[in-house]
Amino acid sequence: MKQELASVVGPDSISDDPEVLQRYSRDSSFVQPRMPDCVVYPGSTEEVQSVIKLANKHSIPVTPRSSVVSCYGAGIPSQGGIVLDLSRMNRILEIDPRDRKVRVEPGATWAQVQAELGKHGMMVCSPLLPHRAKSVLTSAMEREPILNCKTEYNETLLTAELVLGNGDMYWTGTAIAKGMVGRSNPEAFILGTRLFLGGQGTLGS
Repeated sequence: MKQELASVVGPDSISDDPEVLQRYSRDSSFVQPRMPDCVVYPGSTEEVQSVIKLANKHSIPVTPRSSVVSCYGAGIPSQGGIVLDLSRMNRILEIDPRDRKVRVEPGATWAQVQAELGKHGMMVCSPLLPHRAKSVLTSAMEREPILNCKTEYNETLLTAELVLGNGDMYWTGTAIAKGMVGRSNPEAFILGTRLFLGGQGTLGS
């Protein structure tokens, strides 16, 4: 199985070192530590799909993890298997000053995103003092209360591209409609994204 995974992500992007596995068996919560069998570090959506399909083929559970900072136990594997660490996928793909939105990969951290947006006179509606090493997407998926309490700012995650549990792709928000990708206003009214909030890893990665 390790050889098959290495053929997908490369031998340097997979680890079953006991010290590494120990770090992924816990977080800052009181959830009981549980060891994964290996950790895989994909670098693209296509690699995520391939890992998920390979895991399905061998009936191996997968636990996605996009941040080294977690206080909820969501990234702790309940049945061993693969921890899918998405921290390599940390690019800021697009900044749109006109519509005031940013498109990021799951591993992009608060430190990265806020620093880059600051160059454009922008910022993300953030929780109170977010950890600089935490994934911006993780904060949104965990529905952390944001600092600005006005209801019109509550929907910080407008649209998403996800890999489902069988390896298929799924798009929410304006990404589901031809000709609507990148259009700001309708995103708030296409609510498929909410299905995945608070259920990260359960429905898709």
